[in-house]
Amino acid sequence: MSENRLAKVCVLFALLLLLNGTIIVSARTPNQHEHFSIIIVSDTQHYSEDYPWIFTNQTKWIVENKDELNITFVIHAGDIVDDANVDTQWSNANKSMSVLDGKVPYGIVPGNHDQNITEYENYFPAKRYENYTYWGGSYDHNTCNYQLFSGLGMDFIVVNLGWKPDSDDIAWANSVLSKYSERKAIVVTHGYMDKRAVRSLYSFDTAYIWDKLIAPNSNVFLVLCAHAHSEARRADMIDGRVVHQLLADYQDRPNGGNGWLRIIEFRENETKASTVNMTVKTYSPFLGRYERDDDSQFELYEKPLYPGLPDLLLSKIERALGRLRSIIIRKT
Repeated sequence: MSENRLAKVCVLFALLLLLNGTIIVSARTPNQHEHFSIIIVSDTQHYSEDYPWIFTNQTKWIVENKDELNITFVIHAGDIVDDANVDTQWSNANKSMSVLDGKVPYGIVPGNHDQNITEYENYFPAKRYENYTYWGGSYDHNTCNYQLFSGLGMDFIVVNLGWKPDSDDIAWANSVLSKYSERKAIVVTHGYMDKRAVRSLYSFDTAYIWDKLIAPNSNVFLVLCAHAHSEARRADMIDGRVVHQLLADYQDRPNGGNGWLRIIEFRENETKASTVNMTVKTYSPFLGRYERDDDSQFELYEKPLYPGLPDLLLSKIERALGRLRSIIIRKT
């Protein structure tokens, strides 16, 4: 990048910070008609093994706060249990997840610790959800499935892929995303990104999920994953759209994870176009507090703030704006 172009980018960055700060200060907290939330629960294996009351505390909190946060959907990103051959763990997980049944729509997908598919399908079969209007369909013993929901006058689809999706799984997901190409798409898969926000894991390279599924489908704007014991995020621009990819896994924390979960609040962007801005928060009902560091609370934008900027700089700008917003909110 030339020195002249770099100088222009720096000036633009400063202007964006000032403009966004003004917007944040003047903005009022949205009410239920101006936003909705989804909740992400992941890597509950140690709860199912040793701390089932913390798992149930999470799902009860979701139901109790459904109206206040306008929670429209819940995602379990896999590793439901720790030992897939221990029925007690599956029973514990079932009791915790059953709190949501008939109250809040949700999707669930097996992780690498859930690879006793007979047990998984015994407790979480497709037939368990087929009478719910949000249920879309499933594939391969419900190791892949999808759900439909709406919010802010927009239609969404959540496509869940099991551990190490193979070519048949990818083909199935592509057919679903193609069928519902008019819906904004969220892809969930247990293993996708490491703590450095690289699309690779110690056991396999996950770049094929991006290359063969996410990049070709223009309606995908958000990818959620777990498995790696950390929080991480990245944003990639392709064909003029930004795809945000988020990792959240708290199993290394005390008490099997201390009840941490992700809240993503969706709201219309300032132009009232058919796109959304998102606020990501990390909260523990067990501890009764938020985690507010840069990896735990931040802003995401479905549309690029300035499409001409390189992807890396765009990501840094969005992260800086998220930090600025958090600082201003805490001071007001």
